[in-house]
Amino acid sequence: MIKMNLAIRDAKLQDTEFILSGIRDIFRIEKCVFSDRVYRERKKFTKNAIKNKQVRVVIEENKPIGFSWFRISDLTPFGLDYGKWSRKYCWISFVYVVKGYRNQGIGSLLYDDIMKICKKKGIKQIMLDVFTVNKKSTRFHEKIGFKPLLGIFTMRAR
Repeated sequence: MIKMNLAIRDAKLQDTEFILSGIRDIFRIEKCVFSDRVYRERKKFTKNAIKNKQVRVVIEENKPIGFSWFRISDLTPFGLDYGKWSRKYCWISFVYVVKGYRNQGIGSLLYDDIMKICKKKGIKQIMLDVFTVNKKSTRFHEKIGFKPLLGIFTMRAR
């Protein structure tokens, strides 16, 4: 990791556009559509997540360069709504680092921050999803210890 003067803090409402631009970039990498409607929905979700202290931002000299978005929950994971699950876990929605700062340990720093929060709250399991098209993200998550749990397959109707 290159020596930088970095700090991690809870996101503030003024970070909303930075976070949305990161999500837009993630959607582009994962070949998803980020339409005006998606933008409006994500903006509302982003503001709520910030208010609920579910977004952390990495700052270098007062400039945001990355963020993590996560939540602690005991609801059934994977987008299924079957009510309460048997244990609490941390679901990571997004981790993003600005392009010029990637491969310098900032993503690992964000994950270390999440790990500390989980440890403090007694959370023993962390989950996330990664689109297979996002090869760099898949390699990164495997490198830091994540293991595949479930696969979703698709095909075009004939």
